[in-house]
Amino acid sequence: MDMRTEYRKLVNLVTRDPVVGFDFTDCGIAKESIPESLRFVYEFAGAAKLNQAHNRLLNPVKLSVDENGFVAFAEENQGVVIWGYLASDGNGEVMVYQRYLENGTYGAWVEEGRLISEFLVSIGYWNAAMGAADVSAVGESSETTRKKIEVLPVLWKPFDFTVHGNDSYAIILGAGGEFYAFGNNANELRAFVDSLDAACLDMG
Repeated sequence: MDMRTEYRKLVNLVTRDPVVGFDFTDCGIAKESIPESLRFVYEFAGAAKLNQAHNRLLNPVKLSVDENGFVAFAEENQGVVIWGYLASDGNGEVMVYQRYLENGTYGAWVEEGRLISEFLVSIGYWNAAMGAADVSAVGESSETTRKKIEVLPVLWKPFDFTVHGNDSYAIILGAGGEFYAFGNNANELRAFVDSLDAACLDMG
């Protein structure tokens, strides 16, 4: 996977407006010690709505190595989960770890099973569907709906969901039968969602 190509493709689907990166002037740790893919996202679109609308990418100034040797770099939208990487793994393709909030404190770091490059693209797709994109929709899919969506090319397929779409919009098929749609062209997305003949829970 060429992570940079995939991420640029995602950003183009989200909005036609310019995106904003983070400045590393006040980075909490040495810039060179940050994994390459995370550094790219920070510089390319770290401060954009894509990385702040739902689950949040932490500002580089907040990066630090904790007492267990981990660097937290993202947090779940309700603060229930934080994601990080082991600083000693270096600045290449590192594994992502997570820790859950339990009785007011975060538990031990546990390996999530994804490389950081895959994680960053995946979390970006969910953020896009959850409010970061110029236009989005959520609906309940049926077997017929899913078949119509699955005709579209596969844009992204990690282990827990599938994204179909084109240059104007993307559709995430959730495990529970729901779909999440977003794009940079309201008319094209609305026309496709209407063609699904599905219960649309929300569109904005």
